[in-house]
Amino acid sequence: MSGLPVVPVSNSGLTLGAYPGDGAVLLGFSLEPSVVKNNMAGFAIQCTPPSGQPLFPVKPPELYPASDFRDDAATASLYLFQRCPVPEVSLGTLSADVTPGATGSQVYKYKVITRFCQGTALADGPSAEVTVDLNPQAFSNFELGVTRGYISSQAYASKFHNADIRPTPKNLTYNTQPFQPQYEWLGFHARKMIFDLLDQCLNDPSITVDLFAYDIDEPDIVKKLQALGPRLRAFLDNAPLHTGTALEVQVHSLLATSAGAANVKQGHFKRFAHDKIIIAKKKMVLR
Repeated sequence: MSGLPVVPVSNSGLTLGAYPGDGAVLLGFSLEPSVVKNNMAGFAIQCTPPSGQPLFPVKPPELYPASDFRDDAATASLYLFQRCPVPEVSLGTLSADVTPGATGSQVYKYKVITRFCQGTALADGPSAEVTVDLNPQAFSNFELGVTRGYISSQAYASKFHNADIRPTPKNLTYNTQPFQPQYEWLGFHARKMIFDLLDQCLNDPSITVDLFAYDIDEPDIVKKLQALGPRLRAFLDNAPLHTGTALEVQVHSLLATSAGAANVKQGHFKRFAHDKIIIAKKKMVLR
């Protein structure tokens, strides 16, 4: 995670706080009742990334209807109060330029601007700004990584135009390179951590791996698991959804060949378990 919550900033009845996370920030802001007037239109939220170029980021339609958002510096506003006249808002927002697991400068500024109707135009009201460091917080023996996982969002639609994330029909042999930008954006820091761990295990012959996996069909991960050879023990799911022509059947066959049939077992997971557990064990030499 990133650092501690930012000390809230208040200005003319508007209070803004920020809670940094793994490549994201939760903004919480509120207005004094005296500021909420009949001509209140909503808020504009400006983000200034490390590059120094301010922008008004697009918000997912599940948070705010797309028709209620104007995505340009002149008219950016969320007509929130037309549908939800409550002077308190919490907003989770992703910063597009954040690098997962990076340690360089990832300082962002967020400015919340109240917007009021003035005839047929919009006018700015009180505003407040906070500075947030989105560098992950370092721990000696712990690392936390979170996915974005917003494939059904306006953010994914805007960035990737709702492109498919793999060919049809699904298979385990397709070239993943054309899809890597999508995988890196969606999987974010958690995905990087998984591949870093598997590479660490592959590069150290003293490490063995225990795997519990429900719903496994990612070609690049399967290849790395195969490369572990007999250093891998795997427990896979054989629920009805993952038998017959499902790719999990092929994964079981591939891993049984590379790791040895005795090292690959199957069992019934509960439906929607969706767990992927990787345990790396390093052989210690006692002296």
